[in-house]
Amino acid sequence: MARRLQVAALALLWLQLLLLGQLQTWVALAMPLLIVLNTRPTLPPRGMLLGLTAAALLLWGLDASMADRTALLRSGCNLLWLLSGLKLLETRNRGGERLASLLLLLAIGLAGLGTQALGANLVLAAATLLALASLLCLHSASLPLVNALQHSAGLVALALPLLVATFVLLPRMEPLWSLSLGSQARTGLSSRLAPGALASLVQDDGLAARLSLAPSQLPPPEQRYWRVLVHQRFDGASWTPAAQDPLLPSHSRAPTPAAAEERWPLERWMVEASDLRQRPWSGGAMPQTARLEITTTGTLIGRSPLQERSLYTLERPPGPPAWQLTPPTSADLDLPPAANPKLQALGHSWQQQAPSTAERVLLARRWYLQQGFRYTLEPGALGSINPLDGFLFDTRAGFCEHFAASFSALMRAAGVPARVVVGYQGGSWQQPIGSPGYLELRHRDAHAWSEVWLDGRGWVRVDPTAWVVPERLRRSLAASLSTADRARLSPPAPLWLQSLAVQWQGLDYRWQLWVMGFDRQRQRSLLGKGPGQGLLALLAMAAALILGLLPLLLERREGDRMQRRLQRLLRQLEQRGFPLEPGESLQRFTQRAGRHRPELEAPLAEVCRLYERWRFGPQPPSPELQTALLNALGRCRVRATSLKQPKAL
Repeated sequence: MARRLQVAALALLWLQLLLLGQLQTWVALAMPLLIVLNTRPTLPPRGMLLGLTAAALLLWGLDASMADRTALLRSGCNLLWLLSGLKLLETRNRGGERLASLLLLLAIGLAGLGTQALGANLVLAAATLLALASLLCLHSASLPLVNALQHSAGLVALALPLLVATFVLLPRMEPLWSLSLGSQARTGLSSRLAPGALASLVQDDGLAARLSLAPSQLPPPEQRYWRVLVHQRFDGASWTPAAQDPLLPSHSRAPTPAAAEERWPLERWMVEASDLRQRPWSGGAMPQTARLEITTTGTLIGRSPLQERSLYTLERPPGPPAWQLTPPTSADLDLPPAANPKLQALGHSWQQQAPSTAERVLLARRWYLQQGFRYTLEPGALGSINPLDGFLFDTRAGFCEHFAASFSALMRAAGVPARVVVGYQGGSWQQPIGSPGYLELRHRDAHAWSEVWLDGRGWVRVDPTAWVVPERLRRSLAASLSTADRARLSPPAPLWLQSLAVQWQGLDYRWQLWVMGFDRQRQRSLLGKGPGQGLLALLAMAAALILGLLPLLLERREGDRMQRRLQRLLRQLEQRGFPLEPGESLQRFTQRAGRHRPELEAPLAEVCRLYERWRFGPQPPSPELQTALLNALGRCRVRATSLKQPKAL
């Protein structure tokens, strides 16, 4: 029974790590083989075990020898997960099986460091219960499966008060290092914007971010722009961020209002893992979370890429943000002199026709509306030489990055500082039952637009895609595409499945906010800033520890009471010439005493039978069994008192 539970826990661990992308290929293929071998009634020979272990060490060494520190750590975790299966396969006695269960618990705990999702944690919790139940089965071979699972769940329940107390009251600390064991769930935005990049990304329906804010603060669909990257450098074909993007000075940040009634609206973001340091945001807020800064181009940037799902909070002060009024630099007008000559000629003509920058933007809008551009996911190849000329004057078919890139280049040719912004546009509002709603952003919401510098207004957003296909902003991406392009998108799930997915994601969202997002700031707001937090934490942990140990102490006290009554009976019999020999069991003593005193055989046998059921039975002692044992002890003591003369055995 214990081995079956261990194999089930190992299978759950393998499935969880495989879905999270935390398993290397050789481990993902080897663990199913180990699971199948562990289900066999006969164990493989030692030579096979040694060969499997040597192969695992060899593959681990080859994989880890050329890896960086993060990959080396991930490779070491894979080796531990594989060795836990090998240890279970190798063990042939209870001591080895007990060690295999402890190794499984260590592997499960290590796997929990690589994920924060609610579903993943539930699977790991189930694997933990199975591993604990296997330990209980090893302790009592006759314990049924249902009782083992009940006892393991009871042990976890007893530990919950202490766990909750330490989680809520112990001071929250910043992580000493960033641990990333997985390789999936990365956002698709890239630091390089080339024609066709976003067209392929929007065909992925994966989750990118979730934004929690008051419904009254939610802008209409056509104004939902969430910026991530700002591209200033243009090489004639693609756009990339500037090499240096200075941070805004500290004095440009608005102070936080002191009064509670004057608090500004909040943006609470939950962002999936990403290879970028840049974070999505509205562009008009100030970070409340540490380690987030705003640059002069309006980029919200962190100290390192997101190795796992992350939470951060922003507040929206009144007035325009400081980055919007930061003057442009010469980099905002740079154009490769020999690239896209037709584009540059068109931009120069606008500069000669209109004296102001706002009028040149209007000329560009009128020109785009007259050209008959087509919005499509399959614009075709533009070539490496003068690709924007090919888009503007030949194919006239493109996606949002084509329109944003060509418009920004035209504005630079017209003498207007311009740049390309990449982020998300739109999003779907989700309202799970029993929880506040949130705006859900997926990869299909990826979008590119432009920003131009207008005298007296600063940096102004201009979206040329909205000129060509206004349905993209007012409705959705699918509504703005042709029937052929719409077929390239991920097909929608049935309505009932979509409803279930919304409710599950709502549970996962609340888990992230309340549990994984319980940081130092939220702890201070819950407990206050008083100096007694440490004392309160110690008292609460002590109370939780006593509360968790109280049932065990009461059960032990009840067991000691029964044992004391049995010892009292045995001493009474010893005084009458029936001593208990060293190492003699109660059953053997009962048989020996019954041969010399037949009147003691029946009551002693009843005491022996009931005591063994009470002490070692698979079921917890019932009140009826306890009463019957007490009555049997009482009758036996009365019978022992009636013995007149001691008679040695």
